[in-house]
Amino acid sequence: MEAFMPPRYQLSSRDYFQYTDVVVLGDSFSKLRRYSWPNFFHSQTGYSISVFDMHSKTIRDIVNTPAYQQRPPKFVIFETIERFLNHRFSEEGACTDTSIHETGVRHTVPLTDKSMEVQTVLKHRDTGNNIFRYDETYDFLKKFLARLRGKNITDVENLALVKDAPFSSRVKNRLLIIDEEREKAGWDKRKLKYAACMLSEFRNQVEQNGYTKFIVMIVPDKLTGYSKLLVDESLRKSSIINQLARHAGERKLAFPRFDKAIIQAIHDGETDVFLPNDTHLGSEGYKTLADHLFNYMKSKGLIYQEVSS
Repeated sequence: MEAFMPPRYQLSSRDYFQYTDVVVLGDSFSKLRRYSWPNFFHSQTGYSISVFDMHSKTIRDIVNTPAYQQRPPKFVIFETIERFLNHRFSEEGACTDTSIHETGVRHTVPLTDKSMEVQTVLKHRDTGNNIFRYDETYDFLKKFLARLRGKNITDVENLALVKDAPFSSRVKNRLLIIDEEREKAGWDKRKLKYAACMLSEFRNQVEQNGYTKFIVMIVPDKLTGYSKLLVDESLRKSSIINQLARHAGERKLAFPRFDKAIIQAIHDGETDVFLPNDTHLGSEGYKTLADHLFNYMKSKGLIYQEVSS
C-alpha cells in the first residue's frame, strides 16, 4: 500500500488557528496519516490541507474561529463514510434551512511538485498514540480477530460474490463487511432529506463569506463499491447515496459522486480499491477519491491551473 513519507497534510486536534487552503472535517477515511486521500489531493494541487475529526469538532466550531474569519480557506470539505451518515446529524436539532443557491467562487491551482516521496509499505495500525477517541477500523479488526478465535460476532459478514473481485488476498470470491453496511436499506427516508437539509445549513455557514466553497464527500461503503458482484441481489441496491444525491441536487449542493468513481475503479479491475480484510480503502481507493475530487472541481470551474510563461 502506498504511503506518503512524511504525510502531506496536517491532522489537528486543536482549533483552526492557522490558514490552510483546504479544511476537511471528516472521519477515519480522512485521518490515516500516511495513506489517505488528502495526500494524493495535495500532490495534484499543491494545496495546504488541514483535517479535523468530526467527533470533536463541528462546522460551526471551525467557521467561528478568528483564523477562519480573518483569512478563510478556499474549500471546506465535509467527509463521511456512507454507513454512518445516519448518525452524523442526530444531535443537531431541527433543520430550518430553506435556501437553494450556488456560489461562484473560483481559485487557482498552483503548479505542483511531482517529486513527492511515495513508498509502498505493509499497512499497519499504531493505536498507541491516537489523539482521536474513535476509530472504525480498530473496532472492526478487533471483532474480526475475535471471530477468528471462534467467538460469535454477529456484526461481521462474509458475502458470496458471483466472480472473483480484484483483491490481492488469496480468497477473492467473498466480501467481508460489517452489518451497518447492509442496514442502510432500512433507514427512514425522511432522514436523508434531513441530512441534505443539514448539509445545506453547513454550506450556508461555510460560504457566508462569499469566498469559501463547501463540498460534500460521501465515501461509499465497501458493500456499495462491490455491489454489482454480490450473489444476493437484494443487497445490490442497499446504497443510500442515490437518494441523498437527489435531495442534494434540489439544494444545489456541491455533491461529487464518489460512489460512481469507486464502483468504476473496481469494474476496471483496480486491485484493493478496498482492502480485503478491512473497512477502509486501499491506495487505489484513496487515489480514486482524490482524482474524482480534483476532476469535479475542474469541471465545475472551481479551480484552474495557471500556465507558466
